[in-house]
Amino acid sequence: MARFRLLWEEAPETCRAVVDRMPDSGECVHAAYSGTVVGILFDPTVNPATENATSIVLPGDLLFTHYEARSRHGHPDPLSEIYWPYDRYARPTIPGQFVPTIASVFASFDGTPEEWKEFADRSRATRSTGGVMIDVSFS
Repeated sequence: MARFRLLWEEAPETCRAVVDRMPDSGECVHAAYSGTVVGILFDPTVNPATENATSIVLPGDLLFTHYEARSRHGHPDPLSEIYWPYDRYARPTIPGQFVPTIASVFASFDGTPEEWKEFADRSRATRSTGGVMIDVSFS
C-alpha cells in the first residue's frame, strides 16, 4: 500500500476528476517508452485541464495525463492514465513521437522512506514480472 497526499491547491480539477471516480482498480503496468514509470489506465473520458504541469517528474510524484484519440501513432483510442516514477530515470514520453509529454502532478507520496523503498521496489518489479492488479482509493 502507498499513501499519496492530494495537491488540492496546485491541481484542483485533476484531484476532483480522479476522486469523483474512485474507487477504481486495474492492472498496474510498467511504461514502455517513459523509463522508470509504472501506472494504471484510467477512464478515458476523464480529461481535466492540464495543471501543475511538468515534463520533469520526480520519484514520489503522482501524475495524470490524457491523450486524445488518434494523437499517438499506433494508438487510435483516447487514453487517460495515473502513473508514478519510482526512480530518477523517468521521462514521460508520447508514443510514436518520442518527445516529452506534459503531466499534471496532482499528488505526492506521503509515507516514510522505508515505505517508499518498498513501493518503489514493487513498482520496479513490474518490469520483469508483468502487471499486477491494484486498487486505487483516496480517504
